[in-house]
Amino acid sequence: GEHVIAHDEVYYVVSGRGIVISDGEERELTTGMSAYLYDGANVGIRQIGDEPLVLIISYPIPGHPRLAEKDQ
Repeated sequence: GEHVIAHDEVYYVVSGRGIVISDGEERELTTGMSAYLYDGANVGIRQIGDEPLVLIISYPIPGHPRLAEKDQ
């Protein structure tokens, strides 16, 4: 379901089709596409069609040294 995120996220579609929702706006994603979702957005994603939706979701690791370097 939809939820507010506390960090940036990137969804990459490995296979299948889905609808990504960000702050009430919906867009279709298909194989090879990605979506950038920002800190504080109300987001969700759902499969459409018969093929399973396979995603890679990436987001920052809190306290990671590279993130700390950016804050300096």
